[in-house]
Amino acid sequence: MSALNEKMIEIKETSSGLVPKKLLLEADPSIERVNQYLKDSFCYVAVFQKEIVGVCILKPMDKFRIELYNIAVLPEKQGLDHALVHCC
Repeated sequence: MSALNEKMIEIKETSSGLVPKKLLLEADPSIERVNQYLKDSFCYVAVFQKEIVGVCILKPMDKFRIELYNIAVLPEKQGLDHALVHCC
């Protein structure tokens, strides 16, 4: 478990074009699939000490439902995922 303090992590909404795809590929190895579900999705990054350490992709399914499509944290920052889940 990471010793990083959750309060030191900033969650920011970002555009799909600025999402670190390499990090998304940690959770989903298909770049084609990643590119497809990034369209019309809400994208969030977790920032720790000016470094993007995690990413979360939420896609609206209809007027009332949103699906979590991808959540990934840098391997060396594992343990921070709870901050992303809390945001989602």
